[in-house]
Amino acid sequence: MLTVGIDPGLDGAIVALADGRPFFSAPAPVVSVPKGKGKRTVYDVRGMVETLRAIPGAAFAAGFGEYDRPDLVMIESTSARSQGRQACHSLGRSGGLWEGITAGMGWRYQLVAPATWYRPMTAGAPGKGRDKGRSVISAGRLIPGLDLRRSERARKPHDGIADAGLLALYAYRQEHTGPHASGSKTEGDG
Repeated sequence: MLTVGIDPGLDGAIVALADGRPFFSAPAPVVSVPKGKGKRTVYDVRGMVETLRAIPGAAFAAGFGEYDRPDLVMIESTSARSQGRQACHSLGRSGGLWEGITAGMGWRYQLVAPATWYRPMTAGAPGKGRDKGRSVISAGRLIPGLDLRRSERARKPHDGIADAGLLALYAYRQEHTGPHASGSKTEGDG
């Protein structure tokens, strides 16, 4: 079973698991564009599409068999929080882009609120609430083969990769025990 987790946002990530084992991870594709005298970071939509298209081939290359698509893509839903208006707009746009690209590819997906997936996936980790450290600790415990670094040169774990990994594992668990396992539909079902 192939599951994908997407943590949207400019600092988000994508992780894919085959039967709960990691074989693919990438930070969200972004590019820098000129803005006035400086630069700003924006979503690389073509890169987002290419990243998702690479997942079935990566599963085959890693020895997990041949897939033409994932069984389920779990995308964290976005909502307005105490961030500024620009941050809320950016996060909402990212979630919409990931959802649109995934739906356009004909892949089954589900949107899941952080309040739904975060608590069960970080149970037992030290700390309280939504904390980057809890995600990193939990991903390290639950998905030991997942490299949490943004790149091979990075020294620190990337919480976006940790969250995306936990979302992919949450999708895997939902397929085995959740409502879809008993035949009900989720968003993105055809």
